[in-house]
Amino acid sequence: MLFTKYNINITLYPQSKKGSQCVRIRVTSQSSRIDLYTGISLTNSQWDRKRQQVKQGIVANNITYNILNGTLEEYKKFIREYFDGCAMRDSRPSLVELRERFNRKYKMSNEAQSDEFFYLFDEFIKERSKERAWGKDMKDVYARLREKLKDFQPNMKFSDLSTSTMNKLIEYLSKTMFNDALSKMLTYLKSFVKWAQGKKYAINEEFFAFNPKLAKAKKEVRYLELEELYKISEM
Repeated sequence: MLFTKYNINITLYPQSKKGSQCVRIRVTSQSSRIDLYTGISLTNSQWDRKRQQVKQGIVANNITYNILNGTLEEYKKFIREYFDGCAMRDSRPSLVELRERFNRKYKMSNEAQSDEFFYLFDEFIKERSKERAWGKDMKDVYARLREKLKDFQPNMKFSDLSTSTMNKLIEYLSKTMFNDALSKMLTYLKSFVKWAQGKKYAINEEFFAFNPKLAKAKKEVRYLELEELYKISEM
């Protein structure tokens, strides 16, 4: 596995003596650094510089110190999991990518977050195509699946992938698809969602437990009569 050293430092910015300042997370790795802005504002008197956390007993903007510190811990966990995920995949981490993911997860509006699912679907298709894991036919299959999902629920999010949603999706797709094709589509969807999970995106836990029993189409077997066999042999 490819382990990359990194450092997380949380400070107030700008370093002024008066007034509220933004709590900033600076991530340093491979002689590069990037800043993540938390949206939390504090004064110097409310901040424990040595421990890099909100002082005990502080209430800022009607939010208690333990909630604020819990939020900062969540942000640090997100950063650690990003680097751990890169190590597991033997891929080199990108601080720009880290910031994009952080902003998508914690700073986007609900409307913007609803675009994340389909944004990642496009990225999934691009990545698989570049790796030459797919030919044009497979790329077209996933593009059609994306459009069907978009028609089904235009504001789809990973958190929406509950058992209830999946049952509704099957009901929706079954209007234009037979069970064999529908089963393949679900397999393709799972491959995308597993890819997203590998990228450290949070998925509704019910999704991977969802395993519907779709009846397979029964093909009627018909045996030829002797006269029919003779006709075929004479052709």
